[in-house]
Amino acid sequence: MRLTKGMKKALSMFLTGALVVTGASIPATQTKAASAEKLTWEGTIKAVGIKAESDWEATTTSENFTKSEICGEGNFSTWAGGGVGSWCGANLTATVDLSAFEKPVLRVTCANTTDAAIDNGLEVCFKQDSKGNWVDSEKIKVATGAAVTIEKDIPVTEEDADAQFVAVSPAAKKNVIVNKVEVFDAAYTDGGETPAGKSFHATLQYLDPSWATQEDTVEVTKDGDYTLTTWAGENAESTINMGWIETDLKNGDVSEDFKMTIKSIQLGTKLYTFSKADERYLGFKDQDAVKDGEMGTYRLNIKNDYNSLFDFADHQTKVKGTKANMFLGKDLITDEEYDAGMNAVNKGDVVQVKFTVEGFESEKAAKTYTQIADKDAEVEDTVNAGEYGNVEYTVSTVENIANPDASVAPSQTPATSVAPSQTPAASVQPSQKPVVKKTTKNACTKVKAKKAKVTVKKGKKATLKFTVTAKNKKAKTTDKMTVSVKNKKIVTVSKKKLSKGSATVTVKGKKKGSTKVTVKIGKKSAKVTVKVK
Repeated sequence: MRLTKGMKKALSMFLTGALVVTGASIPATQTKAASAEKLTWEGTIKAVGIKAESDWEATTTSENFTKSEICGEGNFSTWAGGGVGSWCGANLTATVDLSAFEKPVLRVTCANTTDAAIDNGLEVCFKQDSKGNWVDSEKIKVATGAAVTIEKDIPVTEEDADAQFVAVSPAAKKNVIVNKVEVFDAAYTDGGETPAGKSFHATLQYLDPSWATQEDTVEVTKDGDYTLTTWAGENAESTINMGWIETDLKNGDVSEDFKMTIKSIQLGTKLYTFSKADERYLGFKDQDAVKDGEMGTYRLNIKNDYNSLFDFADHQTKVKGTKANMFLGKDLITDEEYDAGMNAVNKGDVVQVKFTVEGFESEKAAKTYTQIADKDAEVEDTVNAGEYGNVEYTVSTVENIANPDASVAPSQTPATSVAPSQTPAASVQPSQKPVVKKTTKNACTKVKAKKAKVTVKKGKKATLKFTVTAKNKKAKTTDKMTVSVKNKKIVTVSKKKLSKGSATVTVKGKKKGSTKVTVKIGKKSAKVTVKVK
């Protein structure tokens, strides 16, 4: 079996449930909620014969595998190949994060236009060895028909849930053509339909610099104020990596009166109280979707480096020249203050978001938005509130909120929970001061790029690697790392990580050209020339 390699491991995700009682967020027993996520690929995968090269094909017409945070970017691939008169083959392979799925299912839709069922017409596999070979695959009989649907439960283990292998292959030299592949959570109604009842779930997803996701979920049953609370799992030295509030509301679930607005965000001891929060931060999860019904669920962005603000005239599209980052609203802070760490977060700092829901109980008919076909289309900013929208806030200093379950690993379930009617224990009170550890300074003495020049294709990512030497070589440097790009129109930084003895910076090519990326750790620095082609 020929495979396409190079698939990335997806984001590791976990859920931390929460109950909101009289304005206080009280951690509850952790549970895994069914996921509204639905990964879909459509196109043609076939290897029906060896008479001509047209007998084998792998063509994609639509997919959200690479656009989905739960799947990650670049970790699915289709392949077809062969030789006239000799051999042929075709398949789709993917590595997806199913750690949030309760009952993951693979659904394949294929065509068999012959007059009889085809034995072993389709092969599916959920395991591969260290060399990339498929292990314990299953061959399935395909009935006759233009749209035959086959479903198989995906046997996910806790160890592999965040990087589950999925493979689909039509049989070689047999008239089976795969037209659609879906991965969904069968515990969620029909793998993605909105659950019955007037309620929805809102989940704060805070992404650490390593992209580990810290979460908290609340059920919204009516208009009003809600609170979501989690804690940073790592240091974020200049600003938070990314964050948003995810919902399970789909296009057509609410009226045009529906609003979700951020009221305040607490990062450790810093409290950002918003007097204005642009409504255009609320949109659909998949901003690049181009087909009706595939815009994903509603999402309220806080800081999302991959989204613009949203326009909701008759469709969802991007507002020209805008970025989804509530911390950089008009006239709030300078880029220098931002880079200097005004929004820095330390491991254990609380990340608490208070938001308001309006229009959920509206009597108006539900509004369905139609996405235009051009995913790159943009509209002019009619609000004229600057690059980051109409946002105003004040910053004050407050006490950090200690994590009552700090000793419990994120994947574990706490031994006890607090019932909604109970008063939080003293350890939960916001007035408690966090324990502060004294850290011995370990200055960086040298930074060196492993490659002085790196090339990346437009729209793709590349990782720049550096060796880092500290005064105490056995420990990680205590100096902070900053990354600057000479021309941000050519490349942008999407991720950075500083470890003992090394550092990595992930950049994304924006347009053709060449620019320099500078990494500075303490007083030492190194440069890499990045060429986008």
